[in-house]
Amino acid sequence: DDVNISKDKSNASDESVNLDNLKIINDNLPKENLVELIPVFIESANRLIKEIRGSNDSQDVEQFFISSHALKGISGNLGADKFYQYMVYINNFARQRIFPDESGWVDKLDIIYEETQNELNNIVENS
Repeated sequence: DDVNISKDKSNASDESVNLDNLKIINDNLPKENLVELIPVFIESANRLIKEIRGSNDSQDVEQFFISSHALKGISGNLGADKFYQYMVYINNFARQRIFPDESGWVDKLDIIYEETQNELNNIVENS
């Protein structure tokens, strides 16, 4: 499903994201490369999610922008499709220097990251 992204701040609350039918991990990256990148991704993602949580708590929109943009980039490079699409959605708010107005967005980020991390761990265990 598509992520609908508005560039107009006035429409930010109308944005929606439906990730139900997306693959968690893209199959295009060779498995041996993926296995090498997974520990680096997990370490970086854990740090960036902590920074996003902290920026949300302190309402630091600049840190939110920096951390969400970095997390979007590394998830896209890894081929973590579902996580990447959610980060595109989150980063659209960050580019506008606002926080998502969707209640529970941090919890949803945690849930999607946990799904991604579980899938990545399965890849490592089965390699």
